[in-house]
Amino acid sequence: MAPKFLKDIHWPITFLTVLLAAIGILSVYSATFRGTTDYAQKQLMWSFIGLIVFSLTIRLGYRFFLNISYTFYIITIGLLLWVLFFTDARSGANRWISIGPFALQPSEFAKMA
Repeated sequence: MAPKFLKDIHWPITFLTVLLAAIGILSVYSATFRGTTDYAQKQLMWSFIGLIVFSLTIRLGYRFFLNISYTFYIITIGLLLWVLFFTDARSGANRWISIGPFALQPSEFAKMA
């Protein structure tokens, strides 16, 4: 008997999503085959990270996200204000928070919040 969270997954959409991700990785690999495969490796890495996040999200359930929604919203507003007042402009716009080798764009979190 399968766990309940596996029964709630809409398998056709999940399969199509994984298939589209695989086609995207193959397209990036094909476009960069003669040069470097760094882009395809990064795409593959982020696809696996996305798959892990998807699995955790399904496992946690929507009630977990309902419980943290206000906190997430307040943190997102704080990050947007941080970008507005404390970051340097790139290409004429303040959009990114640099954290070591990564750059974070709070507007992406605002879409979810």
